[in-house]
Amino acid sequence: MKHTLVLHPELAPTPADHAWSLARQGLAHLRPFGSQFSLAYHTASQALFGLSPSMGRVLELSPENFTHLDELLARVHPNDLPFFQKAWQKTEQGLCAAQLADLIPCEPLFQFDIRMQHRRGYYLRLLWQLGLLPGSTAQDVFAFALVSDISLLQSSPYLHWHFVGPAAPHGLDAEPLSSFGLRVSNRELEVLQLLANGRDNEQIAKTLHISRLTVSQHRKNVLARYPTMSIYQLIKELVQAGLIS
Repeated sequence: MKHTLVLHPELAPTPADHAWSLARQGLAHLRPFGSQFSLAYHTASQALFGLSPSMGRVLELSPENFTHLDELLARVHPNDLPFFQKAWQKTEQGLCAAQLADLIPCEPLFQFDIRMQHRRGYYLRLLWQLGLLPGSTAQDVFAFALVSDISLLQSSPYLHWHFVGPAAPHGLDAEPLSSFGLRVSNRELEVLQLLANGRDNEQIAKTLHISRLTVSQHRKNVLARYPTMSIYQLIKELVQAGLIS
């Protein structure tokens, strides 16, 4: 599969041609799903040095308008973003502890799926397959990613995040990442936090200035997404994930 990327010359790493060549090799290792776009960026500065024009087909956005990874992440669904940030932080900590020499150039390292906002306002479920390109120093590391629309393939309420292939760095504990995947809204987290503190529905309603019926509905909505779990099992997982205390 051929991947075409739009180069931002002012943000390209040095030597740009070498990093660009590695990114193209890495993208060739990734499995495409339906509509997708590709990107490459410098990990230390988070500066994007390439985005494919096919981003327009997926999100109806122009790649020329994005020069930094944060600009893309601003389009992540607000309920997914806290989980994504925690998982990303965990990954970065592990990668800092890992030996860069252990990374296999051009091999996919991990993948995750999150909801991102389309230009028209609705959200798509996008699978990110991401790999790293180690440079000569710890600061000289590049990343490449293939981002695919899996909205029609993945309806799970979980945010998936796991390492793939042989390139997972040594010393990185990936197991806890699975606990970051529960999809719960900010208001639902508030309700569950108060439940964890021993409050009943009436007390929660007074604290949050909502009706008891609304509290009950929030609880029902969460349990409908996770039918195999009780409300207290769900609270336990959220505590373990550090999302409530």
